[in-house]
Amino acid sequence: MRNLLEFLSKYYHWLLFAVLEVFSFVLLFQFNSYQGSVWFSSANTLVGKLYELDAYVESYFSLTKINKNLTLRNFYLERQVNQLSRLYADLTRDTTILERNELEFLSRYKLIPAKVVSNSVDRNDNLMTIDRGRKDGVEIDMGVACGNGVVGVVYLVSDHYSIVMPVLNYHSRISCAIRHRGYFGYLKWQGGDANIAYVEDVPRHAKFKRGDWVETSGYSTIYPPGVLVGKIIEVYNSRDGLSYKLKVQLSTDFGNVRDVFVISDKSIAERTRLLEADRDSMLRATRNDRKKRKTEMTIDFLRQLGIFAVLFLAQALVFNRIHLFGCATPLIYIYMILKQERNYPKWGTLLWSFSIGLTVDILSNTPGMAAASLTLIGAIQPYFMELFVQRDAADNLSPSIKSLGYGKFCFYAATLTLFYCAVFFTLEAFNFFNLSQWISQIIGSTLISLVIILTIESVRKK
Repeated sequence: MRNLLEFLSKYYHWLLFAVLEVFSFVLLFQFNSYQGSVWFSSANTLVGKLYELDAYVESYFSLTKINKNLTLRNFYLERQVNQLSRLYADLTRDTTILERNELEFLSRYKLIPAKVVSNSVDRNDNLMTIDRGRKDGVEIDMGVACGNGVVGVVYLVSDHYSIVMPVLNYHSRISCAIRHRGYFGYLKWQGGDANIAYVEDVPRHAKFKRGDWVETSGYSTIYPPGVLVGKIIEVYNSRDGLSYKLKVQLSTDFGNVRDVFVISDKSIAERTRLLEADRDSMLRATRNDRKKRKTEMTIDFLRQLGIFAVLFLAQALVFNRIHLFGCATPLIYIYMILKQERNYPKWGTLLWSFSIGLTVDILSNTPGMAAASLTLIGAIQPYFMELFVQRDAADNLSPSIKSLGYGKFCFYAATLTLFYCAVFFTLEAFNFFNLSQWISQIIGSTLISLVIILTIESVRKK
């Protein structure tokens, strides 16, 4: 049950998308007689196909054979580890050297087991709470890890609970090294994907390749060396061209982390006292940032509402009366969705899309068509926009000619507008008997809408 709740909290915008689309299609089939008749005449065939598909899926997901193969594989790996240990012992003529070296290295560390009681992965300043505190030996600036690798650093401590600043936090910095290479940098998360972070300031003379593993460097008292961080999947140049920036797939699944352990270094106490004042100031700065973001969100909401009103009036009073060559109608209300800022809440984009579409449907007597089409555009816009912006671009970047350049913005706007027109006119026609009329409506409306959108953008740029 807990896993289900966390899954829903992470992907709730897709659930919202499904609800809005279902509501839109109910309107489409309920209040449009032609679409409704086509839908109900095809229902029996669809149900039969679904039953057939269900039988195939049930057969495919039989896990008996898979579990058997996994058991055999685990047995094989265990035997391989034992053989390698014996081979190493034979070469060193010491059957206990591995255990003694590991115990000697870990003697300066104390591992405190804990459980995660709350966690977040969808914010810029994610925090995690664990059920161990000061009375259990936990102190500020102790490292936290799990069986898969690095988790974060203890940020605040009470008697029985602690707040951890995970890797998925803008303020997190962890010293890392490339395994067996010796080159190091620091790990930083830049928001977005909870499985991806970046290692920055890796020297230009460093030799490595994609697929190499990244682990803690041991150059601090927080983590011992060798704690797994992740695997290199891409390599970039830094902004100044003086170092490398590594894209790392994290080994820890932060959306599913439960059991962790706090790494207590016996020499950390003095360093912790020196940093307490700095941590307090950081917490105050974080609170101030939250207040600032709330103010900015309120201003942004009012601005969005103003744009909504202007587009609504323009579409109702002017553009709905234009039908060039009997097929080209400007649909400029999509402009509001095109301009959604980077990292704007996905649920917010979906609600704006649905609200605009439903308003257009009421205005144009097309129940469900614009709502379903525009909600679909609102669902894909955040992901499509990421193809055109740089990875280190500002969170509040709004797609425009100024921010993307004329060519990129034109392609971005043209693609989403074309996709919207294709979905809208497909739902309106609900058949492909008059193919030439359908294609002319899509292309004509896309072109005239794009011309108006680019004109508005050019005027705003000046």
